[in-house]
Amino acid sequence: MKRLIFIVFVIWAVSSGSAAAQNLLVAWTPLENVQWTLELVATDAQPAAQVEGTLVTTSESRNYKLLSYPVPDRQQRLELIKRLQAKDEVLFVERDQPVETQSSIPEYFLDLGLNDFSLAPTDCSLAPIAIIDTGVDSAHPDLNRQSLEFRPDINIIESTTSSQDDDGHGTHIAGLIAGTINEQQKTAGLCDQAVILSIKSLDGRGTGSTTSLVQGIEAALDAGVKIINASLVTGDSPSLRFTIEDANQEGVLVVAAAGNNGRSLDIQPAYPASYTRDLPLVLAIANANSNRKLNLDSNYGLRTVDLAAPGTSLKSTWLNQEYRFLTGTSMATPLVAATLAALATQEPSLPPEALKAIVLNSLEHEEALLGELRYPGILDVRQALTGSLDELARATWFNYQLNELDREISLSGYLLDEVDQVEYQYFDEALTLQSLDANLQAGNLSLDLPGALRRGQLLMQTASGRELQPIPINLAPQPLANLKVAWEGENILLTWEPSKQPEKVEIQRRSSASTNWEVIAEVDPQSGEYLDEQVEIDQLDFRVRTSYIARETATSDLQTYVSEWQELSLDHPERLEGVPLQMPGIAVNQPFQLDLKSLANYWGLWEIEDQASNFVTLTDGLLIIEADQPVAPYRLDLRMERGSEDGDQRIQQYRFQVVESLSETREIIWEGLRVRVTREEGDGQAWWVYPVYATRNGQTYESISILTEDEAALEGIWTFEFFGHSGINLNGFSARQDKALDSWEPVNLDFLGTTSAQWILTSSDTQLWSRPAGEKRQLLINPSVTLRSSSVQVDCYIASSLYGAQSGQVEVLRDFRNKALATHPPGRWLIRQYYRYSPAIAEWMDDKPRLEAVTRWWLDRLVAFWSWFK
Repeated sequence: MKRLIFIVFVIWAVSSGSAAAQNLLVAWTPLENVQWTLELVATDAQPAAQVEGTLVTTSESRNYKLLSYPVPDRQQRLELIKRLQAKDEVLFVERDQPVETQSSIPEYFLDLGLNDFSLAPTDCSLAPIAIIDTGVDSAHPDLNRQSLEFRPDINIIESTTSSQDDDGHGTHIAGLIAGTINEQQKTAGLCDQAVILSIKSLDGRGTGSTTSLVQGIEAALDAGVKIINASLVTGDSPSLRFTIEDANQEGVLVVAAAGNNGRSLDIQPAYPASYTRDLPLVLAIANANSNRKLNLDSNYGLRTVDLAAPGTSLKSTWLNQEYRFLTGTSMATPLVAATLAALATQEPSLPPEALKAIVLNSLEHEEALLGELRYPGILDVRQALTGSLDELARATWFNYQLNELDREISLSGYLLDEVDQVEYQYFDEALTLQSLDANLQAGNLSLDLPGALRRGQLLMQTASGRELQPIPINLAPQPLANLKVAWEGENILLTWEPSKQPEKVEIQRRSSASTNWEVIAEVDPQSGEYLDEQVEIDQLDFRVRTSYIARETATSDLQTYVSEWQELSLDHPERLEGVPLQMPGIAVNQPFQLDLKSLANYWGLWEIEDQASNFVTLTDGLLIIEADQPVAPYRLDLRMERGSEDGDQRIQQYRFQVVESLSETREIIWEGLRVRVTREEGDGQAWWVYPVYATRNGQTYESISILTEDEAALEGIWTFEFFGHSGINLNGFSARQDKALDSWEPVNLDFLGTTSAQWILTSSDTQLWSRPAGEKRQLLINPSVTLRSSSVQVDCYIASSLYGAQSGQVEVLRDFRNKALATHPPGRWLIRQYYRYSPAIAEWMDDKPRLEAVTRWWLDRLVAFWSWFK
């Protein structure tokens, strides 16, 4: 029965976008030849039938009778048209087409609450707007008028006094802000009077650099603008962050496009939009379509993207006196910038924080945007400009940071000192909605959230009784502290610090000869230990995660939440200590060597997908991989003995690929996080990077090793970026000369953001790297990373990369996995394949927005189906 329902669901999903049924209009002549009943032939979808005609015209002066026939099926409709056109008594036959009113105003004006031009803001002139873009064609007829002032142009790209647009993007944005009312073209800007500073920081291809962007922002600040429109996206950088911090300190609002990759900025940030999490005067804008939902290509983020504005198929000014339709967050951003300029002109005494609060408090809330935006609503220009200031310019939160360890929440916003009542709303263990009173002092809120108080929402109210936008708090199940594994006689003992916050600890074990994990126990986290008595010598790999069950405050649905996996292995004498768990890429004609001589009591047999390889050798404990042409990905198996060749054995697997040449970027999985390592302005031969696990004095060190045959290859600028978790804080790095040493030396880093940093490594730092074998150079670095506020696994799976790790869609898909797939062998096999291949697929899809949009469309339907079915 379930399969039948699923098939019906798939058919519905495929056909859901089909056109509605149409009527046919048929003119019969002479009058005595009218056929009131027509036969419809059978098709694949419909049986044969008869349809009755309805008289449309009653005028006796006509020489024909016009009848309307309802024909619901497209195939029947086409066949009937063909048959009727062959009849002599049919004067004509046509489809009954829809008719709609035509407005002279742009269609998106209606989405902004503006049903005629008189409701649009007319004066934005007291708040100059800087458009940092490709320049502006200010000679366009719709941009060339007295009420629109263009300040002296600034051209960062060419260092000239003209910022003439040679791409069109900047001109399109200028038209959305202040284009003349053009009823013929149905285009108009929101502002009739405005002051615009055109800063050309992007070239004719729509590209620029950190330098040109920073210089453009500084030029805008020097010119005294009040608002910066940044319809662009780049990576994080210290210079950009400091420049935008300067803008905030000067009271300049920065309105930034969220980007058009269809991804969550909570997981994969994009700048300057992602600065809104830290800086109070930055707004990140998503793109809403005419259905009041986010465009499939629009980026989103519950913690990062503030609001949405219309940005789909907006028509505006273009080069050469032309007009063009464009779609993107770039188009939504100037509508917010123009609204802020109109507010600043209308209420010049209000601080910029109040202007931001007004925009947020005037949004038209949409239920479809819940979980996708920080403020789930769409820009409402009319409400922002005509609503009561007492209602709109009120206490509003902009950002919050959650410290899970100390159970503290730090808030920032506008007039938060007026908040005198704070309440944490949650479901208790009896699944009854409860509330906990709290105090907000100097923007800091302390809450003791044990047990059931781990998911809920923060409700705040001012002395006058006004309620602030609720803040959803999602506490992740805490990983186990001081988790260790050791031999206990012939058994294995796992220990950890007893914990009260999660409800359950799930322990899995994997044979070293297998890729499958087996659940061996579910225990109380307060026990602090688990003794594994059913173990063989090759079963040395374990992973552990915690979980709890809670009810969602918004939906009252019961959900299971899990922590990320904590993986660990037994400190076994024959374990390949220091050997990579993931083989690097191997370049053609660049031999790769790995020293295994330090291992005691070993013998080795290398197998590559059950075929002998003529370019992999193991001689006297030295592994050599040398290929003269690229090869497909191979698996390498090393078989290790315990005691003798006839004794217990274990197999450690590696995957590698021989490539034409090695790029300057490598990626590995470290502690469940994806780490991208880039060497910039480096020199020398090839280098490799992989995680290293070393145990000394009962403590396991996890570090990242960079290996090369050329000492010069270690010099340069190294960039480290961490992905795969919605709340990564990169705290620092340390390095050591040799993996046998316990001491780590701090490394001075240039932090680019919360998830990335740069390290300039020169020959003066040679004491940091060791020589593990022969001419090899090895650099060991130890990152200090904190994971904050996440309730999901850290693996970068497809659904998490499309929706965001904390989204409701991902939770529904997990429920589908647990209840529909995990209950039978084929489903469990499908789950294993998904977790095996999906991280690589998600990464491959990252720069393919159309493919991501199509995948998200299908997953939306699966989410809708399972939500209904269960």
